[in-house]
Amino acid sequence: MVSFKILLAVCCELREGLENNKWLKDCKKIGEFLSIPEFTLIKTTNENGKLGLKKGSSSVVFEVYEVNITKLDDISKLKGFYQHNYIKNIHDKIAIETPYGKAYTYLEKHTNITNENIIKDYDFSDYSKYNKITNKKKNEKNRNCRVENR
Repeated sequence: MVSFKILLAVCCELREGLENNKWLKDCKKIGEFLSIPEFTLIKTTNENGKLGLKKGSSSVVFEVYEVNITKLDDISKLKGFYQHNYIKNIHDKIAIETPYGKAYTYLEKHTNITNENIIKDYDFSDYSKYNKITNKKKNEKNRNCRVENR
């Protein structure tokens, strides 16, 4: 049986070293690139992730992986995409141009872009690390406040 390879471009939690990259552990990473300014990273309000990608006016760092159709279907379900034009999709699956050829990626459907939810950093990996450090400091501060208030 012939297995067709498909390109998948990821920019959020599926990137190397981040929480959901385990879904791509058996896939070949082709490379990474900085997109032309046509996207925006945002904090989302959906139940399927904390961050999302929207059409916009910023550049975003993507990693590109070679996947088979089964893996693409698994990632689609993880991202909340079930089929085209399905009302319950959390994301839309679109094809984008990359330096490696056309690749699929996912656009968040339900969260509108506002000044409060735009992630100014084009590299989610950097933002993710910063966010973890910031949350850790907030948690430590909250723990210290609780101890002092007793």
